[in-house]
Amino acid sequence: MPRKTMTYQSLACNESHRKDNTFRMDDIHGIDALDLFEEWARGLPLDHFKDPTKLTYGTKPEVERRNRLVLITMRTGHYGTEGDHVVDTLLHEASYRTSSVDAQTVETRCALLVPPGAQEALFFIERQGNEGCGGRVLDSFLAHLRVAAQSEPGTNGRPLQLTVDRQTVVETDAWLQQAQLETVAVSRRATINAATSDVGDVHPIRPFEVGYGSTLTPLKGTRYLPEWVRSLIIQKKLASAPDLGFGAEDYEEMTITLGDGQRRKSMVIGKERTPPIRILLNDHAEQALPMNTFVDRIDDEAERYYGRRSQNYDRAWTRRSRID
Repeated sequence: MPRKTMTYQSLACNESHRKDNTFRMDDIHGIDALDLFEEWARGLPLDHFKDPTKLTYGTKPEVERRNRLVLITMRTGHYGTEGDHVVDTLLHEASYRTSSVDAQTVETRCALLVPPGAQEALFFIERQGNEGCGGRVLDSFLAHLRVAAQSEPGTNGRPLQLTVDRQTVVETDAWLQQAQLETVAVSRRATINAATSDVGDVHPIRPFEVGYGSTLTPLKGTRYLPEWVRSLIIQKKLASAPDLGFGAEDYEEMTITLGDGQRRKSMVIGKERTPPIRILLNDHAEQALPMNTFVDRIDDEAERYYGRRSQNYDRAWTRRSRID
């Protein structure tokens, strides 16, 4: 299974031009954003996420409600390319060539969490490589939410105009400052031309893709890497690789493990500027997290997010039994 990571965003709703009027996300003039999200996702037509202009595709979402959490599972990808090969990795031959209507898709998940009475909801996005259903789902839903809000009157008596504040959440500066760096790894992919030992093989040289990289670990007898290494990575991200002795190769991503003595967190740092830090769910060749474990990771992040704001968080809000 390929590596999967997770990011999340906070969502808050205000009446347009009224920054002092922040709604509860479960009561936007009588609209519960979570109920609306579930109803909207279940009612989408089959071709809702098919975009003939961008040639992107998404399947109809699979929807699961767990109290104050709605989970979505989807396959997303691109189509329109004719002649791409689906390769049999045992025979090293094309087993199928795509037509212009075939979409090569990956399955990812996303989730909307709306705690009771909260003015901020959290939206979680699972990614596999650059693909993830969450961005498409959230953009489409927020457009639907703004339209739905117009059925309610604003303070001026006219249809309610919503402004949705979306903020990408990364680990707090406070935790990053106190956490210690345990390991740093950089990696990239390469194509190797390997010779086969089969004398009857008509293709004696077979190219195949591999991953390779290097890892920094503390010296024996120490638990963490030096503080300056952690500071350099936080400041320069992937661009810090040559400064750490990894060489000047064009590495694709960096994985760091941080710890504070009580918990450890692995993060993937890529080239892209947004989001700069992604939470590692499973690494290459590891199984994707089962749904219950995925929800546990959501709980972990939500508990810390709301706790930092002196707000209570209850894991019962993400359990299957619905509490109204």
